[in-house]
Order: sequence, then structure tokens, then C-alpha cells
Amino acid sequence: MTGASGPVAEKTDQVLIQDPHGAPAESEVIRTRRLSGFWRYALLVASAATIFLCLNQQFVLRFFVGFTPLNTEYYYGLVLLMMPFVFIVFPGHEKAALDRVAWYDQLLFGLTVAVSAMLMLSVRSAAELGWEFTGAPEPVVIAGYLMWAILMEGLRRTGGWGLVLSIFPFTLYPLFADSAWLGPLKGTGPWQPQASANHSLPTGGWLEFPFQPFPGQAFVFLSSAPP
Repeated sequence: MTGASGPVAEKTDQVLIQDPHGAPAESEVIRTRRLSGFWRYALLVASAATIFLCLNQQFVLRFFVGFTPLNTEYYYGLVLLMMPFVFIVFPGHEKAALDRVAWYDQLLFGLTVAVSAMLMLSVRSAAELGWEFTGAPEPVVIAGYLMWAILMEGLRRTGGWGLVLSIFPFTLYPLFADSAWLGPLKGTGPWQPQASANHSLPTGGWLEFPFQPFPGQAFVFLSSAPP
């Protein structure tokens, strides 16, 4: 209130504003590691190589030596550079330490590098010989199944169990696509080695359709980012 000759008396109440970006209590909490030392520099190098790979493909630079990679080789190159770091940045469970990289995450890192490199080096032979239709060599089949499992684990760490459970059942379709009980949804195939090839080789489902839009979007993002 204001007196006849006195100052205006003001009372200020403390106002608490809830963070609009805070995650709801029922949502899954995604925890990440703050990298340092070797892993930090390795991630920086991989990020720089990813940018160069995007530029090389978008502007058809052909690596300045006249070599033009197939689209699937390009996709696997991006997987090789980025996917292994999912297991370094995102811990495997809520009690995992955030100040160090666990041995099993380092093992998954190495396994992802090896499997991605093997599949990338198999792409041209697969395209020339039609491995996704005629059958791929056993090591490539095994690598395809390993990549399948690696992707599901990476998806669990980054998107949570809800995303995995909504996608994983559909990845199993090639295993029983020719079953009579599917009715109008019945397809051709499958035999288990071909399920691996159908997922991971040139006409593979997970590599072509979900992953194909990413490189172009990444390039647009990188080219439009402020300096």
C-alpha cells in the first residue's frame, strides 16, 4: 500500500520456474560420458573424417585419386567412422561409470570397427556376384548377424528399450517370410544366411532405406552451421 507521505512498499515473492527442457519423470534418462584423452582426440579425428567423406561424396571429389565409392561403400564408411563411438559415448547401463570407458565398451568399439570394415570391403563383390540373392560367404553372413546385434545394442543405448522393441520384431521378418500363416503378408525366401545378406548387403533393408537420407541431411547441417 502507498502512504500519504511514505515510500511505496513492495513485496516480492520468489518464483520457481520449472525447466521446460527437463525430461518427464517417467521417461528414460540417457546418460553420456564426457570424453578426454585418447577417446576425445579419436572422436575429433573421426568427426573430421566424416565431414570429409560427406564432402567427397556430395561434390564427387573421388578422393582426388579418381576412385568413386559405391553408395553402399559410402554408407558403411560413415558407419565405420561413427557407429563405434556409440559404445564409447553412451554407457551400457545406468550404473556404469561416466569418467572412464569400460572394457566391454572398448571391446564393442573394436568389434564394430572390424565388422563395419569387413562389410564395407565386401560391397563390390556382393554387387558383382549378387550375394544378396545367390548367397554370401559364411564370414560375410556372420558379419551381417553381428552388425544386426550391434545396431540393436546401439539403438538401445541411444533410444531406449521402447525404440528397440518397436523395431526389432520387424527385423525378424526375413527369417519366416515364406510361412503360410502370414497370408497376404507372405514373401519369398527366407533362409537364415539370406536374412543376413538381405539386411547388410547392397539392397539390404537397414542400410538402404533408413540410413540413406542421413548423409544428405548431415551435409546440409554441416554446410549451414555458423562458423
